[in-house]
Amino acid sequence: MTWDFPSFAWIFLFGGLLCLALGGAALHRRQSPGAIPFALFTFTVAVWLFGRVLEAGAVEFSAKVLWGRIEWFGIPFTGVLWLIFALEYAGYHWWKRPRNLILLWVLPVVSIAMVWTNDWHRLLWPNILPSPGTGGAILEWQHGPWFWLMWAFNAITILAGVATFMRLFAGHGGAYRRRLIALIVGTLIPIAANVVYVFGFSPVRGLDLTPFAFAIAACVYAVTLFWFGFFDIVPVARHTLVEKMSDGIVVLDAESRIVDVNPAALAILQTNATQAIGRQLADVWLEWKNVAGNDRHLETKIQERWLDIDVAPIRDPGGRETGRLVVMRDTTERNQTQAELKALYERERSLRQDLEAEIGKRTVYTRALVHELRTPLTAVIAAAELLEAEEKNPSLAALARTVTNSAASLNRRIGELVELARGETGMLKAYPEPADIAALLADIVNEMAPVASGKGLSLALKTATPLPAVMIDEDRIRQVMANLLSNAFKYAGSGEVVVRASPEGNGNVLVQVQDSGRGMDEEQLQHLFDPYWRKAQNREAFDGMGIGLSLSKILVELHGGRIWAESTPGKGTVLSFTVPVARESV
Repeated sequence: MTWDFPSFAWIFLFGGLLCLALGGAALHRRQSPGAIPFALFTFTVAVWLFGRVLEAGAVEFSAKVLWGRIEWFGIPFTGVLWLIFALEYAGYHWWKRPRNLILLWVLPVVSIAMVWTNDWHRLLWPNILPSPGTGGAILEWQHGPWFWLMWAFNAITILAGVATFMRLFAGHGGAYRRRLIALIVGTLIPIAANVVYVFGFSPVRGLDLTPFAFAIAACVYAVTLFWFGFFDIVPVARHTLVEKMSDGIVVLDAESRIVDVNPAALAILQTNATQAIGRQLADVWLEWKNVAGNDRHLETKIQERWLDIDVAPIRDPGGRETGRLVVMRDTTERNQTQAELKALYERERSLRQDLEAEIGKRTVYTRALVHELRTPLTAVIAAAELLEAEEKNPSLAALARTVTNSAASLNRRIGELVELARGETGMLKAYPEPADIAALLADIVNEMAPVASGKGLSLALKTATPLPAVMIDEDRIRQVMANLLSNAFKYAGSGEVVVRASPEGNGNVLVQVQDSGRGMDEEQLQHLFDPYWRKAQNREAFDGMGIGLSLSKILVELHGGRIWAESTPGKGTVLSFTVPVARESV
């Protein structure tokens, strides 16, 4: 392969080397947003320039074509990498979605294949000819459909990146703008040169001015990177992070002049950017004199609004204070909410105290009532039992027995009322211990069997074998079972009552009392556990005050269980409750 490098090739070489240096410097700052795609962008430009150097220096036509094709390992990727650099630097991340990545990279990747298969399809370059009047030193690459597609894609992506930087430019001032202007100008130079070449306006037919322009752009990028410190301070999506913040942001210089301010702060200051920037904050906002002496934090009420104000110093690398950052947060709504919550809390505390007082009065009244009822009742029961034992006349003995039973029933109901009142006020307690639920149920069924038999009922116990130990207060569970069985005896008619127990499978044992009575309708099921409730037609048919099941619900829930009923009219009722398995049995 023979070489004859023209003088302009050294410009390409210098630009390529400078791009490599820029890429290396950007990689050194790879923690900064956009640094890695910028490095890759400069590397692709370097590939383009180095290929152009070798294309210009090669003498043989085939060698020039070869190096011209190698340039395309860089050309198709410049646009997409420039766009990614701009988006990442500005803080946008939508391009990272898989679908968007595919859309961005599919054309550049396919273009590589199109370059090396062009001799078959001629879609990229229909013809490659020596440029007239150049002695074969410059080739004329005629442009086919795929070239125009790839050129449009590159132009769109590069211009989209420029537009992204221009949005940043609109939202910044001072040093930020100088950086962005240099970057935008450096990119527009190659775009202009490429348009001149592609549309046939080059001074020499076939001479691509884009590499010359990229060499100039590399110098501009170098100034931007090294002189302006482009990646040292990165304004990541200021429009999103600052302009859209609900907190007010004011940046002051060393003389307390406003150098930057966001819309939220302008609303608090009741001014606009034109009137604010460059003026003393105290001139724009008279209340500043009350805040300036507080270097850290102050919450103050200004014009019927509460503001939470933070003031922090801005220091240069040498530690010298160069300004202050003022963050103003409108806390009026928060303070109003806190005041409302405080008022509600005070109201709730007052109501709670009133309720506790009423509960206390009710407890005292209940205790006094029970005492007044049970004192004479105890004497009645004792006298009736003595009369029954001593009386020889059968009629009078039966009468004494009736008095004894009625007094005992009344005593039980007084006890239930006391228990229910204690349960409703949270004073009822249970003291669970590990217990054998099967043995307890067997004992209860044996005790209640004579009662069932006296009502013409059969009472049976069916339990799974074995049953785990449960954590219960046996006396309380006896109360529950007595109430459930009493309810079943009332409604079972002349049928049977069955007690069942089995593991429920979620750390509980299920206990059920099933009767074969007439069942209950939906209204009865809905109010079954409500105290004192009875359906109208049942009030005269059955005695009692309707508090047994209410008390049972409280007692079961004290154990951490639940209680419910299932019934079908004409087919009986099943009352079920659960109790927890003892920990060592789990």
